Amino acid sequence: RFDAPDGWTTTQDGRTTTVTSPDKETVVTLGAGRVGPIPMAGTLFFQEVASHYKNVQVIPPEAKTIGSRTALVYGGVGDNEKNTSIRFLAITVENNPTNYAIAVFTVADSDPKVVLPPVNRIVDSFRPGT
Repeated sequence: RFDAPDGWTTTQDGRTTTVTSPDKETVVTLGAGRVGPIPMAGTLFFQEVASHYKNVQVIPPEAKTIGSRTALVYGGVGDNEKNTSIRFLAITVENNPTNYAIAVFTVADSDPKVVLPPVNRIVDSFRPGT
């Protein structure tokens, strides 16, 4: 569960929810992640996300609390198949037995002052379903 900002569209595909900005330049996906301890699960999730890009520059991981849960946030910048530079985050939120996975994608030269507030609202509002 999460709160989508006004004007953003939400779609559901199985257990994965995708939230897209009005300009379609920022996409957030939320779904089931990998099983296991968060350092291992977070690293594997980041590797999975980063594998879709070339020339990846990794931003060192950072621990965060989302709701009452521990999360591991990896970031990076890479080029997609159209050679567009994409900034992405791979966030693993601790849960037992299956962690949650949140991925954020945006054009690398997008303005952080515009992109980060609604993305942070989505991520910070995340609460596991019951």
